[in-house]
Amino acid sequence: MKVTWGAVDGAQSYRVYRKVSGGSWKQIATVSVSTLTYTDTAVVDNSGTTYYYTVRAVSGSILSSYVSDVSILYLSQPTVTLSNVSTGVKVTWGTVTGANRYRVYRKISGGSWSALCYTTSTSYTDATAESGTTYYYTVRAVSGSVYSGYLTNVSVVRLAQPTVTLSNASTGVKVTWGAVDGAQSYRVYRKVSGGSWKQIATVTTTSYTDTTAVSGTTYYYTVRAVSGSILSSYVSNKSITR
Repeated sequence: MKVTWGAVDGAQSYRVYRKVSGGSWKQIATVSVSTLTYTDTAVVDNSGTTYYYTVRAVSGSILSSYVSDVSILYLSQPTVTLSNVSTGVKVTWGTVTGANRYRVYRKISGGSWSALCYTTSTSYTDATAESGTTYYYTVRAVSGSVYSGYLTNVSVVRLAQPTVTLSNASTGVKVTWGAVDGAQSYRVYRKVSGGSWKQIATVTTTSYTDTTAVSGTTYYYTVRAVSGSILSSYVSNKSITR
């Protein structure tokens, strides 16, 4: 929680106080006369609590008067997770105690934050994200006119979901897909009905022939676009009998 105040002529330092409703003032800091802000980090685990703050100017043993009615509801900063899904970039965060809604923002590198929506859920899918573009997302918890802080460094490269085509070739099963903007490589996976996906190749091309496929067996294949540690989503229903 950040407390800010204006400079007071004659002050040599400032004392910062805090209380909860019905409680008593407790001095939580003394700062130099050149400092006009104080961040109260002791409240970070108490989202949903309303705090009162006041500041007194100090000169020797003399203290100024103080206001007693300045309060704010503390809202924790949401922790944001990003992932590529079939319809866009999915932004997910945890519930913040005291919040009654959330505001989602997006920007590109070097750009400014743009508000995308208000929502009462804890996830949002940005269907306007373009494949190959790196986006930053952040979320602020909201209660009335009070907003939480926010993160600024959570980003993801939007990678579209590859469209997979399967065909039998003389040497095995040929898996083909379209190029995905922003992809550096592709991971090819295979499974049998009821089994788990197993990665069988990483390629930079847009096709792969599985020469280990056994005749008479039905296989499922999928492909994920890759950029560094970021993966696209994938289809799970593409199958063929070798």
